[in-house]
Amino acid sequence: MSYPRSSIDRVGILRAPPTIGTLKMRFLLLAGAIGPALFVTAVLIGASLRPDYDHTMQVMSALGATDSPNAILMNGLGFLPAGISIVVFGFSLFYFAPRSVLAFLGGFLVAIFGSGVFAAGVYSCDPGCVGAGTSHEAYLHIVASAVAFSSGILSCFVWGGAFRARPEWRSLSYFSFAAGLVSAGLLSAFNSASGTEAYPGIWQRLFIASLFGWCAIVGVVSYRLASEPQMGAANSTGI
Repeated sequence: MSYPRSSIDRVGILRAPPTIGTLKMRFLLLAGAIGPALFVTAVLIGASLRPDYDHTMQVMSALGATDSPNAILMNGLGFLPAGISIVVFGFSLFYFAPRSVLAFLGGFLVAIFGSGVFAAGVYSCDPGCVGAGTSHEAYLHIVASAVAFSSGILSCFVWGGAFRARPEWRSLSYFSFAAGLVSAGLLSAFNSASGTEAYPGIWQRLFIASLFGWCAIVGVVSYRLASEPQMGAANSTGI
């Protein structure tokens, strides 16, 4: 029995032909770029409305702190939609990427990353976001941020392994490993600079840029890969 060429992948594994619904779902992968774009937009607008705000010395959460006059803007346009977008990106990436245990774990970690970003918008830090904070809400903000940061870094390494399953995705493997190493180093630098005059705002922005940049680039590239007929169908399982 013969099958259309588009139904057989490059290693000879039979796949079901992609459906219209499946091909449309690939647009969800672009949520990996949309979420970070919304977050950056919220930061730029929120900071422009506060002449006293210093990008080099203050963390971005300060724009959504309990005393911030534009907290609703930062949380409502930045943290919340960015978090939801990253969760959607995590699940859609698992759906379209080569199926494996690592892909499942990677998708879960990306979803946790997005959930942490969302929670950091629900629970704001204390005025100025200086120190550990004293309120219960500030404590939850710190916990949510820590969960988001750690899961985001881990997801880069896990996806670095998962993307090696197929030649078409291998370039994303190298990029993911590099992003994980860079983000881990930048988080360490940010933690060291926090509470000092060593420009913690810059280090935090570089760290967040490394994770959001990974989401955006992987989202766009995986969208293109998922647009190929043989990649639009469900993938086989592996390790």
